[in-house]
Amino acid sequence: MKRLNLTLSMLFLSSLFSKIAYAQGSSSAEDSSVEDSDEIEQILVTSTKSIKSVQDIGLSVAALNGSEVRKRGLNNIEDVIENIPGASFTAPAGGGVPVVIIRGVGLQNFRINDSPTTAIYVDEVYQTSVAEAEATLFDVERVEVLKGPQGGLYGRNAVGGAIQVISAKPNFDYEEGYFSIRGQTYGHFESEAVISGPLSDDFAYRLSAKAIKANEGYFQSVPGGFDWGADDKWAGRLQLGYRPNEDTNITLKLHGGADKSELPLPRTVGLYRRLGLNLGEAQGVTDTADGAILNNRADTANINYVCDAIVNTGASNNECETLSGLTLQELGIDSIYDSASLSKPKLDNSWVGASVLVESQFDDYLFTSISAFDNFEHGRVTDQDTIAAIQQEIDYATEIDAWSQEFRLGFDDDSDISWIVGASYSEDELTENSLMHAGGLLSLQLGSLTQISQIYEQSTTAMALFGHGEWRFMPELNLVIEGRYTDEEKTFDGGTYLNQVGTSLADINDKESYSAVSGKIGLEYSPQKDRLYYVSLSKGFKTGGFFGGFATSNNQLEPYDKEDILSYEVGFKSDFNDIGIRFNGSVFYYDRSDVQANGLDVSGEVAIFRLTNIGDVETKGAEMDLLWYITDNLFLSTGIAYVESEVTESSVMGVDSFRVNRLAPYEGTKLPNQPEWSSNVTLRYEDEFMSDYLWSVQMEYTYRSEQDLSVVFTEEESAFIKEDAYNLVNLRAGISSYESGWASSVYVTNLFDTEYRFSAGGSGPTGLYEIYGEPRIIGAEVSYRF
Repeated sequence: MKRLNLTLSMLFLSSLFSKIAYAQGSSSAEDSSVEDSDEIEQILVTSTKSIKSVQDIGLSVAALNGSEVRKRGLNNIEDVIENIPGASFTAPAGGGVPVVIIRGVGLQNFRINDSPTTAIYVDEVYQTSVAEAEATLFDVERVEVLKGPQGGLYGRNAVGGAIQVISAKPNFDYEEGYFSIRGQTYGHFESEAVISGPLSDDFAYRLSAKAIKANEGYFQSVPGGFDWGADDKWAGRLQLGYRPNEDTNITLKLHGGADKSELPLPRTVGLYRRLGLNLGEAQGVTDTADGAILNNRADTANINYVCDAIVNTGASNNECETLSGLTLQELGIDSIYDSASLSKPKLDNSWVGASVLVESQFDDYLFTSISAFDNFEHGRVTDQDTIAAIQQEIDYATEIDAWSQEFRLGFDDDSDISWIVGASYSEDELTENSLMHAGGLLSLQLGSLTQISQIYEQSTTAMALFGHGEWRFMPELNLVIEGRYTDEEKTFDGGTYLNQVGTSLADINDKESYSAVSGKIGLEYSPQKDRLYYVSLSKGFKTGGFFGGFATSNNQLEPYDKEDILSYEVGFKSDFNDIGIRFNGSVFYYDRSDVQANGLDVSGEVAIFRLTNIGDVETKGAEMDLLWYITDNLFLSTGIAYVESEVTESSVMGVDSFRVNRLAPYEGTKLPNQPEWSSNVTLRYEDEFMSDYLWSVQMEYTYRSEQDLSVVFTEEESAFIKEDAYNLVNLRAGISSYESGWASSVYVTNLFDTEYRFSAGGSGPTGLYEIYGEPRIIGAEVSYRF
């Protein structure tokens, strides 16, 4: 079956590109059709901080325009990433602090004070925390995903790549707008509205808003008798544009929103042997093994012995106890969406912000200024133990204030040389006051205390100088050089406290500085108009920082160092306009050093996993993209990617998810949440009828090969941690009118109701959990554009 899936994927090839071209400054260009031209239309992007066709830059970029984002119902960056081969998205601990993984590079952690490995920019403003990636996606011109280290123009925390979300801009020429309503199963309802137009000859506005609400979820609490997992979010944006002359544009943006959505209810897993069932034997997984982590039996379950069924098959049966001491059958857990938890994990996020973008053209020079301020309040309730009794549940509460300023000056006179130089400065302050509710073994280890507070302030100041230059020293050859110097200072004040006895477990006041030189050198060869071959060497870095989790000693709060990456990439881009084909590809190799990941720290009262530098990682891979206009009515967009990552050198130890086995080294392990093979396919047919109408039908196919959902340290845990290969199929059909502006569509996602897990892990003391992806969803949408 795996061979069949892989063969099916390879028949299609490559990454998803949009059929409908994006044209700078014109939202109506989203709906233009390629059929009126003899050439494949070009998607214009600003990945190099200048406007270029995606086919004219020696860089792997996946782009979706606003029309495709809206039609597909993509509500956040996670939805976008799922459409890109070689990229993945995971939600540790049930969600709220997502992880973006591009070509195997992604920080496998869920602390809100951690810097991401993929830099996320919204209208050229850097997003301080990965938690902001959950913000609602709406009324966008396009979304660009830049693959590979972006150490030049984007700088720190872009070792995996960068994501740019570009909002649609105010229209100075005429009034326009649209609204849409969407309904789907589980009482899910979405509405979006936009209006834009001129206020005078010099002023224009754009007002956009989106709301998502559901009255039920597909997760079920068996003991609580309630469903869970419903969305509840809204976002709004007001932009005021000022154009005093044809060479100057000033845009003021005000935005805000909230996300009160319910997080998934994790499904508990039967891990432990039943009491009285041959406790002397557990296939080598016992409390007498060398370096055992656990030596005490909990009140509820026999946590010293792992059940044979989960070791052998990865699935617990009625002989395996959960942390509650009961089997899944005894708990009444039947469905993959059933949970034994009584908790109600959810988000409590809200945000407001403002930015000013100034662009001024004089002669061949373009001056750009970007000023921004953002306030982000993050609340998150999680259930780590996934059972009714409290073993480990956490109420997170964080506030982030951030402001930034960037200046750029670019030169381009359409000759052989162009360049951009710039400087940026930013400050952010993060305050956290979170509370852990402990029980069972964890409470016993803390002297029967049941509450632990995590209170600290973290401040970051960062500045950078950067430049990008291009020299076409021969008609066919273009030299690209980027460089960046980054300096960052972080301070951390606070730690972990036992409120009930007024004692601190860990408390530090420390400061750490990080600086690095990063950049890129590339050579682009264009032997003819529609061919580009490129080779590049890139260096990037991810800043260090402080562990922001629950610690039981000052040593566990020691800072970790920065991470470096060296990337080698060779690729090509080609358009065959006579047959309507675009074919792109690349191969790459990453040499990563001092990689940041969770390592075991036994220096405190309780051993914990905390962010540290685990060692070196090698990553290699290849990608191919194909876009084909088969006929005037039939369109195919496909993609395939291969990525392989391995920890090649490490002295850091880990311990398996069961937490009852001996310690194991990181060296030789694979990085999780990155399938070796991934593929996406879009096949669309559309045709006119009754002169004014267009009907269409579209199939979307996704393939992901086998992957590890957490780091696999031992053979015993492999069966549970590995997720089998899976395929997802979506169908969409729609009718639209050219003249009236009305459009309607129906759709089905996960057509075959495929069962697949997107998260699995945990630990022996607090139980194992797994979370399954969305079931089949059926929906319909009506929209009107004017």
